[in-house]
Amino acid sequence: MLGFLADLPSWVTYALVGGVLGATFGAAGHLIGKATGLKWTRYAAIVGIVLTKPVVEQVMAPIIVNDKLNAGLPKMIDDITRMDRIEYQGKTFRYFYTITSTTGLEDVKEEELKKASISQMCDYWKPKLLSGETDAAEYNYALGARSASFSVVLSDCI
Repeated sequence: MLGFLADLPSWVTYALVGGVLGATFGAAGHLIGKATGLKWTRYAAIVGIVLTKPVVEQVMAPIIVNDKLNAGLPKMIDDITRMDRIEYQGKTFRYFYTITSTTGLEDVKEEELKKASISQMCDYWKPKLLSGETDAAEYNYALGARSASFSVVLSDCI
């Protein structure tokens, strides 16, 4: 829902959040000041504006990134694999897939899934892991009644 903010300059998000927080805290301060006669409540709007940076960075940014990553999902990426969602938290990406036809995959092990795709995954993830941009990429597969998952970390790609 907020993924569109990722396409705008970051100052727009800060301005929107600052405006909402400043207005909300200012209105609440006005009402409290009017009801109690306290004079310091007139500064409540400033408190709201000061809170803008931590609210944007700790609350809004993860929501915006996850909304942007999940735009257009779920979607089929091949004949039997559906990408359901992507989560990003801290420095870890988590991918969730459903294998729609598990014929021939009943006994596949997580190690086999990882081994079959690690080279291709490392081509993409190694620069991001080396730079510290991310710590890991986790892949989670729903295979009928069971699931399989594995992580790609720097040691897998060196």
